Amino acid sequence: MKKITNMTMKNNSQDILNNGQPRQTIHSQNKDSQASNFCKLFFTASLLIGLLLFCATSFALELGLSPGDINFDHVLNGGYAEVAYTLSTDSVDNITINLYNLNDSSVNDWITYDPVPSFVTISQSQPLVGKIIVRVPSTATNGNYSIMNKFTVLRPLTKSDSDTTADIALSMGQKIAIGVVSNKVSGCTVYSDSLQSQSIIGEDVVERVFLRNDGNVNLDDALTYTIYDVNKTSVISQGSVQFSVLPTKIETLPLNIPTSALPTGQYVVSLAIKSCSLARDNLQFTQFAPGEKVVQGELTSLVVPVRVYNLTNASITGSFANTGDIPVSAHMITKVTQDGKIVTILESDATSVDKATTATFVSSFSPKAWGKYQLDSYIVYNEYQTPKTTAYVNFIDDSAASASVGISSGFILKMLVLVVIVVLLVLIIVKRKPKSNAR
Repeated sequence: MKKITNMTMKNNSQDILNNGQPRQTIHSQNKDSQASNFCKLFFTASLLIGLLLFCATSFALELGLSPGDINFDHVLNGGYAEVAYTLSTDSVDNITINLYNLNDSSVNDWITYDPVPSFVTISQSQPLVGKIIVRVPSTATNGNYSIMNKFTVLRPLTKSDSDTTADIALSMGQKIAIGVVSNKVSGCTVYSDSLQSQSIIGEDVVERVFLRNDGNVNLDDALTYTIYDVNKTSVISQGSVQFSVLPTKIETLPLNIPTSALPTGQYVVSLAIKSCSLARDNLQFTQFAPGEKVVQGELTSLVVPVRVYNLTNASITGSFANTGDIPVSAHMITKVTQDGKIVTILESDATSVDKATTATFVSSFSPKAWGKYQLDSYIVYNEYQTPKTTAYVNFIDDSAASASVGISSGFILKMLVLVVIVVLLVLIIVKRKPKSNAR
């Protein structure tokens, strides 16, 4: 981010400099008078410096441009690219900005500012947020191009001692570099996705996916969804939405999943975008009838030990929050697997959980063999369940650990004994060495 500061001082400060300078009279015969005049001069100079600093600070203006210089890499001939930018200021008052091109180049025709920063007003609370868009003509030759633009700011200032005004002129440059290529690049990144957790029969479930086209060609793909029963034993329905996103552009993809044919109950949704390698398998939503009390809960935490040095019980603790409208009966289920094979399924005691309260469930696991185990836990409340939460615990042979510690301790002890013996030998040799006669 670029920053630039401009300072202007009130004219009355100049008046102080011109009219308030004290005369210095030197009396060669009177040292006390000289000292007195020196003190007056020092005091006056300090006062003037303070006033100058105050005025300069009062009228300092700072601009910020983020990003400062912009580099568009790998823009395709006849292609498109864009980037967001922000122009900010520390001025509480409104200031006016205008954009000027510093190069007489045809590349200027490739670039568009949205909105156009022509005499736009900004302030500390209202920065300018816009986009710089590049459209490269198909006839452009491969290579690197650049131009320089300048943001110019004018702010009227009213003096405190008169009705006249003074203008502050301030400028900030911005370099835009463009690399034009003919090879096509594709790819995209999914930043986040969100699924509505509950719906009423007849209303669509709303899904939002936020993604960016990382390539230099249009991203033409489909967001597909599959609805399963809560245990994913059968497919209820499927569908997709086609979309197209321009290069470097960030888009929000809306997906409205129809639910009118679904009875009340809980469902799992899987989402996929092939070109973005998006795959979501455990998104859940609950379907309610109009006027029905909402039953809803969340597994807020799952705590397990990371390492256990014996085959005794490993405690598994889960916390459940009832976020629905009625009390529920709840218990925790944990599936334990090792190397993809089910070892056991644990089930805690059931308890009643009032609405807007939290309950804790505890299970324990004692394996028959050492190694790393995967724990998939979820809460069953009434006829519903939370999404699974996964954790891992590693059972380590404590006898092997003890042997390792013993070898390490024995080695350290031997080394200490060896050091003591060497020190004793050195002391004996030094003591027996005859002292040289003093000259």
